[in-house]
Amino acid sequence: MDYKDWRMPKCEVEQRQAEYIKVAEWCNSNGFHIEEHGEYYIVVINPPMPAPTIQQQIEALEGRITDRNLRSALLGDSYAKHKIEVIEAQIAELRKQLEGGAQ
Repeated sequence: MDYKDWRMPKCEVEQRQAEYIKVAEWCNSNGFHIEEHGEYYIVVINPPMPAPTIQQQIEALEGRITDRNLRSALLGDSYAKHKIEVIEAQIAELRKQLEGGAQ
């Protein structure tokens, strides 16, 4: 069911809690949320997320290099070594962009 046009008076939330929960679950799965709107609760689309900054991209890539990857690479796992090299190359490219003045 599509709940895009759903609304519920605030005073009815306790009596219609099962419906509210069903709508909340639908919202979580479909990029919407429930918001207060005067005397009602309504369904509203989530705003777009801002693009990650270069620094956030670097941190996310660094987070992909795990202790397990490093241990595997040290033990001679060529795939782990390659994976780390690819990530490090991506990080280096992003750092060049940062140095060049990009955000």
